[in-house]
Amino acid sequence: MYGDGVTEWLREYPDRVLFKGKELVGDPADYFLTAEKYKIHCLAPEEFVIKSRQPQTVVFDIRDIVGRHKFPIWLGNVKHYPVDRVVKLIKSGSRRVSRKKILILDCCGTQSKWLQYALEEAGVENYFFLEGGVLNWRQAGLDSAGRLQTE
Repeated sequence: MYGDGVTEWLREYPDRVLFKGKELVGDPADYFLTAEKYKIHCLAPEEFVIKSRQPQTVVFDIRDIVGRHKFPIWLGNVKHYPVDRVVKLIKSGSRRVSRKKILILDCCGTQSKWLQYALEEAGVENYFFLEGGVLNWRQAGLDSAGRLQTE
């Protein structure tokens, strides 16, 4: 479950919380997506690269500018958008995301977990996250273009 520590805080102070603009009713843990639901939508770095090259696929790099400069990702169809802009595109049903496979990468896999709420709420089903983010990409030995680095 995401929000480690958050559910305990929610249980302690339910009167101080709005979750997605609504008051909590019942067990706060019921409002969180499960780790299993997230895992279904995660791809290992090599698989992420393969899927990124398929037609009708858009890749959103939601890292901040510092992260993008430290280790740029050079995939042909990558868009560098902050999370809030991606959420707006999803909620608006923008042609940039509708009827496409959506791939999302972040720094280490934490921002994408929160983005999943917007995707699920909008009824988007064809989306995937880079498991472990760019940190995992680098640990897998891939270069900025997604090629395996040889020593």
